[in-house]
Amino acid sequence: MARQSELFEIETIKKEMSKGPCFYTVKDAADILKVNYITLWRLITFGEIDGSKIGGTWRIPANALIDYLERRHPFNMEDR
Repeated sequence: MARQSELFEIETIKKEMSKGPCFYTVKDAADILKVNYITLWRLITFGEIDGSKIGGTWRIPANALIDYLERRHPFNMEDR
């Protein structure tokens, strides 16, 4: 079972992102989610996270990261 601090980490991330840019590079978004950039790229290509290629570089909207976090948050996941 996850510790209490892990359960509410999404709120901390959302607060930090509200201060930042509207779009993130793959590397920056991967750092926010604490995953490898390859993992994030796969999430984009499989349609788990929205992203757009702008000027030859992938950009991920901040709200797409928040949506992904909220879908994956333990309180929003079905019991297994």
